[in-house]
This record gives sequence, C-alpha cells and structure tokens, in this order.
Amino acid sequence: MVRKPRILLCWIRTADLAMTGEKFASEAAPTGGLTVRTDRLTREPKFKHRTAGALWLLFLTLFPVLAATSDFQTPAITPQALTERQAGAKPLVIIDVRKSGEYKSGHVPGALNIPHDKLARKLDKLEGASGVVVYCINGRRTKLAEQTLIENDIDNVFHLEGGLMGWRQAGYKVKAGWGP
Repeated sequence: MVRKPRILLCWIRTADLAMTGEKFASEAAPTGGLTVRTDRLTREPKFKHRTAGALWLLFLTLFPVLAATSDFQTPAITPQALTERQAGAKPLVIIDVRKSGEYKSGHVPGALNIPHDKLARKLDKLEGASGVVVYCINGRRTKLAEQTLIENDIDNVFHLEGGLMGWRQAGYKVKAGWGP
C-alpha cells in the first residue's frame, strides 16, 4: 500500500502580520503523522493531536527569537536617528531595495527605489553621498544589498533597524506612490 502525502495548512498570526502559510506536502509518519487544519470562521489552527499543538506553540514562541538574530554586516540606524540625520546638513541616501510595486505601495519618505538585484548596476546614483541607508520589509534583501555595497567599497553603509516595519512601528509615516 502506498502512503499518500498529507497536506499541512497553517495560519500564522503575529502582531502586525497575518498570512496563510503555503500548502506543504509532508510524508505522514508511520505512527499517523500530523495534520493541521484551520477553523473556517476564525482561521485559528485546529490540531488533531495534542503534540501538534505543543509543537506549534513552541514554534510561535521561538520564531521571534530566531528572526531577531542578526547577520547584518553594517551598523543599524534607528528610525529616530535617521530622521534626525536627514534634518541635518549631510543627509544620507536612503535606498528601498524592494521591487517597484512594493515601493509604490509605501516607502520611507525621501527613499530611492533601487531593487537589490539591480543595485550593482546603479552605484553611480550614490556618487558624493555622505552615507547610505538600505532597507526592505524584513531584512533578507537588505542583507543582499549591503553585501553588494560593501563589495563595491561604498563607505558609511547602514541598515534601517527593523526595516519598513520598524519605521512604521516607531510611528513614522510612509509615502505611497512613485518618487522620494
């Protein structure tokens, strides 16, 4: 008898983010496996096994800690420090390294949109900058962009602490549409 893979459908909730997980095909364990389904009205997870509930709770507890570990190669700049620096005599160049559609939906005021995969070709826009701040939504593309900047000997590179979510959580407004 051939075992069919079971589908695992999860609903992830955090303070600022609610999104459905992808459907993952996972082989059922010989002892019965794990199936997670969601309630149609509340979208809260329903677990078939108590162990699954405990594992889910453990994941949600550890996820913020794991996400907070930093692999950044540049110093962080807080939204407040960035705002103060932009009001000074030598403002920094702020680069939103997300795709153009994401940039258009909301970005830090004054930020240029240079997607991380096009940054190496557009380094001429950074000529004469006193420093550069890069950000994305959660940090993955920021890390790629800062690596590109470091490899091309760009000085005074910072990353925005918390990315765009950190900017919003600090109470600063975002600008929608094109242009800085």
